Amino acid sequence: MSRRSDRRTARRRRGVFLVGSLLLMTGIAGLIAIVQTRALGEVRLSQQAASMQQAAELAEAGIDQAFATLLQDPYEAPLPYDCPADPLPGGGMSTCRMTDGGGMLRQITATGSAHGVQQAMEVMVEMVDSPLFRWAAFGEESVEFDAGGLVDSYDSSLGMPYAPCDPDPGPCPAEASVQTNNSNDAAIRQTGDVDEPLELFGDATIGPGGSPSSGIAIGPNSTIYGQRREAPYPVKLPAITPPAGSVAGTPYTACAGGTNFESLNIDSGWDISRLTIPSNCFVWVTGIPIDAVVHLDEIHMASDAQLAFSGGDSVTVVIDKLDMETNAIIANSTTNTRLAMYVREDLEIRDGAGFANGSRAPDKFALYVEGEQEFDLRGATWWGSPQHFYGVVYAPESDVTLDAEGFGSGNPDPNEFFGSFVAKELEFHGRIEGTINKPIRVHYDRNLLNQDGALVPAIRYWGIKPPQDP
Repeated sequence: MSRRSDRRTARRRRGVFLVGSLLLMTGIAGLIAIVQTRALGEVRLSQQAASMQQAAELAEAGIDQAFATLLQDPYEAPLPYDCPADPLPGGGMSTCRMTDGGGMLRQITATGSAHGVQQAMEVMVEMVDSPLFRWAAFGEESVEFDAGGLVDSYDSSLGMPYAPCDPDPGPCPAEASVQTNNSNDAAIRQTGDVDEPLELFGDATIGPGGSPSSGIAIGPNSTIYGQRREAPYPVKLPAITPPAGSVAGTPYTACAGGTNFESLNIDSGWDISRLTIPSNCFVWVTGIPIDAVVHLDEIHMASDAQLAFSGGDSVTVVIDKLDMETNAIIANSTTNTRLAMYVREDLEIRDGAGFANGSRAPDKFALYVEGEQEFDLRGATWWGSPQHFYGVVYAPESDVTLDAEGFGSGNPDPNEFFGSFVAKELEFHGRIEGTINKPIRVHYDRNLLNQDGALVPAIRYWGIKPPQDP
């Protein structure tokens, strides 16, 4: 009786153990299923987030496509306008539609589709006539000051020489603004010796969505006399549109007869397709008709070569390639002539090469650079005297350095810059002599606000719709 009882007890124990084991295995399997389900859900959420991001980027591409069409001809752009559908590998697509919002208002709706997710954006744009050079410095992606410096403003139309404003007693005009579309940390920054003082007499503005406290990173001894701001909308820079025309004539090498001077009279037209100026050759272009436009394939200037334009109301040079070797100089030599240069493909400015402006008025010299270039700007030694850089530079896709080294070799004074400067990445570089830093000095000309501007898109509303299923 006792043995049978023991066997029954043992069987019950084995049964309890078996049931417990089954329950444990079932629980583990359930837990694994829960974990797998959660992991699968997280993967799907991650994929959906990636699709939403891609769809948003495609919608923004549609906005950019509408902007490009609008900027080609702000007055005559056909409305309503539907962008061509742009299918992409993997099933992504971007579309846009632009309609008349009344007056110079344009409403743009764009949709991006990716992996079954749609994202739509709406933008209301007003085309306004705005000065193209309304900043001391604008860098699409960044503005950088190597060590310290000064950015202030003056008005060249007053006919008096530039004189720095003393903030004590002041007040000094805070109109030399610095801006970027970048919203990341240190989009406007001071590098190198950050203990050197940087004085900015104007606003410092970063792109929308950023924090001015972290997006503007300057040293402890630096001062911004304007405001630290976040722009409500990104700046849309207009495309460069050089005057129409074509290259004519034949290649020409100046000073071929062994002289160091040659005069080119162009009152009857320009018939040179490629101009080569040898070392130490001075070419003087005269007889410039009113509003002359010159088209060339290339200008190549050897070391210490000089090219000067004299007379006429204005001359515009449209060129595919400009190559300036060491200490080469291009000059607007008279006070009344306005020189504008459009470089379309390739720009090379070597050490000591630079530009001289005889009028010393920034609105009398303009350099427009298309495409992705990288170049340094300096002043020049003209007629034996060092001259600061006076002019405006518009290079929205280029990396540009304003270099205080300036004036060619052998001159101890740092170069200064008068005018306005627009680039993709803009760097201000001071001059270092041993352990002594001579900081950069940039002077915005407020007279540029009175010059003819361009129709530019001012964004009045920018909204993102919630994601949708197609």
